[in-house]
Amino acid sequence: MSLDAIDHKLTTSTTDGSGITWWTNPNIDVKINSKGKVISLKTGKEKPHTNIGHCFRVMSGKISKSTQASFESLFCRVVLGKKLKGCSFSKLDETQDYSEENYQIINNTSNKVVSEGGILKVISEKDVVDFNANDLGKQYYTLYEAKNEHTTEDGAVFPTKELAEWHQEKVSKGKGNAQVVLDYNGGYVLAEQIYFQEVVYNKAKPYTNFIDVLKNNQGVVSNVQEEYCKFDKLDNEHGFRSEICFMTLLKQLPEQVSKHQAQKIQGALERYSDSVKALDESIVGLEALLKQVK
Repeated sequence: MSLDAIDHKLTTSTTDGSGITWWTNPNIDVKINSKGKVISLKTGKEKPHTNIGHCFRVMSGKISKSTQASFESLFCRVVLGKKLKGCSFSKLDETQDYSEENYQIINNTSNKVVSEGGILKVISEKDVVDFNANDLGKQYYTLYEAKNEHTTEDGAVFPTKELAEWHQEKVSKGKGNAQVVLDYNGGYVLAEQIYFQEVVYNKAKPYTNFIDVLKNNQGVVSNVQEEYCKFDKLDNEHGFRSEICFMTLLKQLPEQVSKHQAQKIQGALERYSDSVKALDESIVGLEALLKQVK
C-alpha cells in the first residue's frame, strides 16, 4: 500500500503551547509536526529514521501496511495533498518551520517551481501594528471613499464647486483672449502666453497640451459621492463559503452600505462562512469513517 491511500482532506492540525503545529491523519499511525518530527501515535516516541525515511503504517479501512518515507514526502501528502515523485522539496525560508506557506516543490527535470507557498512576514514584538478584520485579507466588501472633486476645463481639480467656478471664469477669459490671437494667425505658442496673462498658476500647469484646453468646453465637471461599501467579494476566490440557501440572504443585501454597517455584516458573514466550511469538513470526515466501518 502506497502513500496514495492518504487523504489529506482528513488531516487535522493543532498548535501546542510552544507554538508547534501538529498534523494527524486517520490513514497513518503517526503524527508529524512543524519542526520535522515524526511521532508514533502508539508509543509517543519519535519514529526511527533510515536511509529511506521514517517507518510507519498506512491504513485504508481494515487494511494496513508498513512503509517508509521521508518527512518531506509525508508532509506533502498529509498537509499539502501533493506528490513528490520526480520533484524536490525545500522550505522557502530555512530558518522558519514547515508550514503550508513555507515550501516550494521543484521539478527535477525542468528545474521549474511547480508549487510553492507564500511565506508570511514575521512581525517582531517591537512592531506596533493595529490589526482589524480587514488586515487579515478576509474582506468580502470594497470600500469606495468619499469624493468631492470639481474639475475645470484646464484640468485643475478643486475641493469645492465655488473655487472651481471662480477659476473657470479666469480660464474662460484666458481662452477667449487666446482665441483672438489664433484668429489672427498668431500661433498656439503666442496664444498660450496671452492665456497666461489671465490665468496664473502657482505650481505646474494642470494640462499637457494647450490645444486640449481650448477644445474642452464642458465647464466645471463635478464628481461628488459619499463613502460607501459594496459586498462584491462573496466568492471562493476571496475565501467565502456558502450554500444554496444563502442566495435568499444575498438578495436582501443592499447594493451600498455604510462602513459601519459593512464591518458588522462582515463579522456575521465570516462566522457563516466558517460554519459552512466546518460542516463540509465534518461531512467529508464522517463519510470517510463510515467507509472504514463497512
